[in-house]
Amino acid sequence: MKWLKTYKIFENYNRFGTKTLTEVEFDQIRKENCKNWTKVETELYRGMPDLGDYLYIDPLKGDFRSSIEDTNIHLDLLSNLPSWKDYPKYERCVIGGTRGSATGTYGESVYELIPFDDIKIVVCPKSTIWESLGNDDNEFGGDIYLVEWFLDSIGLDTSWEQIGGGTIETKLKSLGNSFYGSKISEMPNKDQEAVDNFLMRHAEFSWKRPNEITGEDCYNFINNSLFNPKSRGFQLLNYDQNFKTETGKQIWTEGPCLLIKSHLV
Repeated sequence: MKWLKTYKIFENYNRFGTKTLTEVEFDQIRKENCKNWTKVETELYRGMPDLGDYLYIDPLKGDFRSSIEDTNIHLDLLSNLPSWKDYPKYERCVIGGTRGSATGTYGESVYELIPFDDIKIVVCPKSTIWESLGNDDNEFGGDIYLVEWFLDSIGLDTSWEQIGGGTIETKLKSLGNSFYGSKISEMPNKDQEAVDNFLMRHAEFSWKRPNEITGEDCYNFINNSLFNPKSRGFQLLNYDQNFKTETGKQIWTEGPCLLIKSHLV
């Protein structure tokens, strides 16, 4: 990695943390940092705007991501919940997919994604993050919306850092044993149906009745069950020469990575 620190192309990035390379630059970086690419069995792809034939991307150098859907709560939770502490953060990552996944074909051009050797890669259990966090009522992001509507209904912001200080964790835990009773009724934007839906789902996973569930219980339910990577089936893999995973899956990594238009491979 010392060679990268002195290389001139790494002086300026666009908002995606991306730089356009010449073919010579691409080959030099690939030979130095991406030796596993020619050894792995699973190809990775990324659909994105056409920025040239050869690219370098480091999402930590770009802006924070925003979702193409109508909420960003999952970006915050997958980046800040303790259950995700050993995983690449979703709010600043390179998203791609294995062959046959929807996330590998977004945008104008399809690139093959070439991670640097030995970086961490998260593999979703299904084709997209939204399907991977679905539930029986809504297969497309059902648990994302369940948590979003619940937090909104009890007057909490859906971003991790709360307006006025604290986090989702500290704010929920502060509700204490009065969570289901007077605390809820005092909140100005309450939607009792959204609250009840969340508490009933919680009750399915615990011995507690809905009226016994505290704010801390709700936080633990989000961290340990609804958004827990292991219980939801997310894989954390190293990009080494043995890297292999299923087709049709979304992946993400904090990078860095190279990209090459797929027709050039």
